[in-house]
Amino acid sequence: MPDLQQITILHLIANLKTGGAQRVLQRLVTSSRHPQLRHVVVSMGGRGLIGDELVQAGVEVYALNMTTPWRYPLALVKLAHLLNRLHPSLLQSWLYPADLLAWLVGVGRVPRVYWNIRCTRVVAKGWLDYHGWLPWLLGKLSRRVTGVVVNSWQGMEDHRQLGYAPHHWQVIVNGIDGNNFKPCEEARTAWRQRLGVPEDGVVFGLLARNHPMKGQQEYIQAAAALAKQEEKVYFLLAGRQVEMEDPLLGPLVVASGCPQKFFLLGEMQQVERVMAALDVLVIPSLWGEGFSNTLAEGMACALPCIATQCGDAQRMVPEGTPLLPAGDIPALHQAMATMVELGKEGRSSLGNLGRQHVLAHFSLQEMISRYESLYSGSSTTMTGTSLPLGSLIE
Repeated sequence: MPDLQQITILHLIANLKTGGAQRVLQRLVTSSRHPQLRHVVVSMGGRGLIGDELVQAGVEVYALNMTTPWRYPLALVKLAHLLNRLHPSLLQSWLYPADLLAWLVGVGRVPRVYWNIRCTRVVAKGWLDYHGWLPWLLGKLSRRVTGVVVNSWQGMEDHRQLGYAPHHWQVIVNGIDGNNFKPCEEARTAWRQRLGVPEDGVVFGLLARNHPMKGQQEYIQAAAALAKQEEKVYFLLAGRQVEMEDPLLGPLVVASGCPQKFFLLGEMQQVERVMAALDVLVIPSLWGEGFSNTLAEGMACALPCIATQCGDAQRMVPEGTPLLPAGDIPALHQAMATMVELGKEGRSSLGNLGRQHVLAHFSLQEMISRYESLYSGSSTTMTGTSLPLGSLIE
């Protein structure tokens, strides 16, 4: 049997800190078993925690260290040298800054260049915030890339409206490893003992980096209102820079009148073990979400979830699941109160339904198969589906 020709895929990403895109990339390159595909990861920033874990898993990782503007020219030269040395068949960029760099260095040098959009329309904080001007610029440049991968249908529609017009779009939603994200009684007991939460306490959790789009402030305000009604409720927050020292979150927790009921844990590893401590997962995102990793992971862990109408959330949850208007604090408070009223059995029933839904529709292997089909060149025969795990739109 003749040897299969190797296809080198170079993944260029803005950074390798912990985040949704980074976790999906990590799952993809460490779980892919396609005999032809060789995955190489390049970070525009440092190697980061995810980079260290990739190296430990045997993945080839490079860091351009574009941490200050004076490093940019050298980083561009370094990336060009990498492309010349590795001869990738496909350059896959992840997140807006990497999309621009892939266009600057990859177009005309690499046979196929794909961007990867992980969000819907993002609210910029001002003209210095690249989320305002960079998507607009990329829309103008998009005709010269081979295609754009997007993890949500709403993200595709929003970027079309921004002027994106690649040769084709590929929708590949995130996949969840149900063997990793699952209920775990041992982790539940250990974490609740660590937090000092009684067995009959109801723990709500929000797991996301500290950013206004993630809705931490709204969550704390709704939680404070619930704590005035219910005695045995507790509220966990975890994610990058989610700490009491934060100038916005800390004072809100203190102002709640019951700071002892709040646990701000900062950045955590093994998120699935933290989730095991929860009774309800809350995803109060305000904007920008495409396919929420946390929502899918929470459902896989058999947690009942409260989520807002953001991104593709309605496509992700079981049919008939109500979603909240983004930013509606009274509605969030009421939804949390309803979860307490349901009791342990009612919450368990909702959680089990969510887990079955994720395992049926959003498996990790299906996501990997879609990417492998794209990278190996066999996805051109794909057609759209009503509940897509992936589809090609010419």
